[in-house]
Amino acid sequence: MKKNKTIIILAIVLIAIAVLLIWNNRYLTTLRGESADFQVWDTASITKVYLADRMDHETLLERTDQGWTLNGIYKAHPKKINQLFYTLYKVRVRMPVSVASHDNIITQMASRSTKVELYQVVPRINLFNVIKLFPHETRSKVFYVGESTMDNSGTFMLREGADQAYIVYIPGFRGYISTRFTADPDDWRDHTIFHETLANIQSVTIEFGDNPMRSFRIDNTGRHQYQLPPRRQPDAAHRYPQGHQPSVIVQRRPLRSPHQQHHPAATDGLHPQLTVPASHHPCQQGQRHRLHEDL
Repeated sequence: MKKNKTIIILAIVLIAIAVLLIWNNRYLTTLRGESADFQVWDTASITKVYLADRMDHETLLERTDQGWTLNGIYKAHPKKINQLFYTLYKVRVRMPVSVASHDNIITQMASRSTKVELYQVVPRINLFNVIKLFPHETRSKVFYVGESTMDNSGTFMLREGADQAYIVYIPGFRGYISTRFTADPDDWRDHTIFHETLANIQSVTIEFGDNPMRSFRIDNTGRHQYQLPPRRQPDAAHRYPQGHQPSVIVQRRPLRSPHQQHHPAATDGLHPQLTVPASHHPCQQGQRHRLHEDL
């Protein structure tokens, strides 16, 4: 008799848990609405983002202890990552694509769209978004980002496996967001060339080999104060050979130890510098790079 009661109680508990989980899933779906198809409420849980387009561009962004990486090799641009996460959090569904134009939009997206895969650490059990148990990494969302609408105020998106495409937007922003889901790795690569704070830079020198008179130097003389020394005619010993490429020379301030701070002479001659030939500069190779903001 006692054994039967135990079985009955256990069955009731299991049924109650099943009902609770089903109701909780419907509650969360209703709470989030259509925007849940594309929106990510917890962007901090994203671990990987994969993007691919029809032009054979592929980008894999991964979260690491040192920050986000690009295709497992390069450092990803922090501002681009933040913009992507902001977009995923703010994106909303404006309306379904109309029946009259739906087939044309689907055909258009089949040839011109970007596939986006999101990977997140999510709990296996989520009770009302309060109790979260057994976290694991999973591919949480897969969708396609198409082109903008005719008035450039929305963007076409389609969930993988869905039959209905939607027009999405960001409240308070007039424009399209398709460019934020680019699959070109060059758009995601960190642009830092000189990773120095402005206070640590003593001078910046630009040297033009073919026309030395165009060369110049900017000196950092104090807090937010700079000086452009007068040019001087270079002698023959300092002239560059024909075809010499211009260079960028960054002169850092001397790094002093506590002992050297009390003995300035100990730093004489210690002026570390970085020289970048313009022929090796990424901008000369057609890549979209820029100097660090601190410069």
